[in-house]
Amino acid sequence: MMKVFKFKWLLFLLLTACSCTQAGDLTEMEDEDAGENPEEEQVVKRPNILLVVADDLGYEVGCYGDQQARTPNIDAFAQEATLFENAFISQASCSPSRSSILTGLFPHQNGQVGLSHLGFQMNEKYLSIPTYLKGEGYATGILGKLHIEPVDAFDFDFMCGGFDTPYKGEESNFTKTPRKLITQSGKEKFEVEKFSRMVVDMVDSAASFIGSAEEKPFFLMMNILDPHRPFFNQVDGFPAQMISHGEVELYPWMKGVTNIEGRKKEIAAFLNGTQRTDEMLGRMVQKLKDDGQYDNTLIIFIGDHGAPFDRAKGSNYEAGVRVPMIVKFPDQKAPSRYVGYTSSTDIFPTILELMNKGPKMDLPGSSFVTDRADQQMAFTEWEAHLGKEIDPRRAISTPKYKLIHHLFADFLRKQKGHPDYNYYKSMTQFELYDLENDPYEKNNLYIKPQYLPVVDSLNVYIEEWRQRTNDPYLKQERQQEFMDKITGEGGA
Repeated sequence: MMKVFKFKWLLFLLLTACSCTQAGDLTEMEDEDAGENPEEEQVVKRPNILLVVADDLGYEVGCYGDQQARTPNIDAFAQEATLFENAFISQASCSPSRSSILTGLFPHQNGQVGLSHLGFQMNEKYLSIPTYLKGEGYATGILGKLHIEPVDAFDFDFMCGGFDTPYKGEESNFTKTPRKLITQSGKEKFEVEKFSRMVVDMVDSAASFIGSAEEKPFFLMMNILDPHRPFFNQVDGFPAQMISHGEVELYPWMKGVTNIEGRKKEIAAFLNGTQRTDEMLGRMVQKLKDDGQYDNTLIIFIGDHGAPFDRAKGSNYEAGVRVPMIVKFPDQKAPSRYVGYTSSTDIFPTILELMNKGPKMDLPGSSFVTDRADQQMAFTEWEAHLGKEIDPRRAISTPKYKLIHHLFADFLRKQKGHPDYNYYKSMTQFELYDLENDPYEKNNLYIKPQYLPVVDSLNVYIEEWRQRTNDPYLKQERQQEFMDKITGEGGA
């Protein structure tokens, strides 16, 4: 039997109208209508939830102003949804970012501070979106990679097509048939392990899972591998019209590129991967419309971090931590844009508010639905990616400035024997950028004494955030543990 909640879709209209103030910490939600006349209660079907995550996709999308991108379906979706102009992820690395999306916690809180396949993993005690929704009677599914450990911390009924996830439930249209690929260099090859780049297979498998949910509401996380490296100009016939390297230019945030033609080939193949992502989203939206489920589905489209190029993925620069995020709320009637600052840690609180209830949790984010017009800063971090050049960082972005704090800069600069010394030797304790006058962050103002008051004032916000989120590097023993690790690897 379908469980019924009393809550008002007016919450969505509040966001659509964009009259917002900052929200506080999430606590257990209670039905504000309790005790009202039962005759006034409205029976509302619980929303389905489709979370579409594009791998390594930053602002390279048409509706975010990219003139090189061909994303007609994403752009059309934005015309029916809410486009968040300043959406940030927690860390510009796949596993940490995805852990924040699914737990509502920053990586330094949940423990997933690096890539899961290299041994980093989160603490399984933390509740995740699929596990919570499974307990609320939802059918839960995932397509493509999870890339978070331990997998058992995420209660999915259906798992398919991820390099790190076991198959669970009906395998649907997944096939081991080799598919034709056209590589970045234009060569043809045939492979079988590119399921989450395959437009038809991914959408058909999603449709199969949705159909298997029957009367249950569903939560589906659709993880599209594109436009992650290795780049492919075409996979199984998609896109039909490929972008060539002669049609593209370097992005302005790129710096120090020596092989310009080679980089243009990479950008073209990256944009062709983005075209596949665009096609998948478009087909999913149409599928939900055809099935009569579109109006009652919360759809969240987001990139897990910026593009896989220098000064984007792996950094705290805007090209790495700002992502496209477009949200279509159930029964949303008109498009809107939100100019305030939003974090991927806000996704879980939003889902909890849509459920009009939730466990007592202390999450750092706040619901998209709640008034939040004063939200004018976002926090990001960094620790590790591939297990080298480990550099714990904490950062704040505001409309005017970006401050990046390298927590161990003074120590790391002294590690002359360490294999990553070339990376560490020129590190400054802080990086400060004037985003209004230097949007591509090429002029570090920290070295100019007149900007030290700005550094100090912004760092106060960083330190307050670290305190609120119990940053482990505030503890002396954790600091010593990190320094011992670096020294043990040949430092000093």
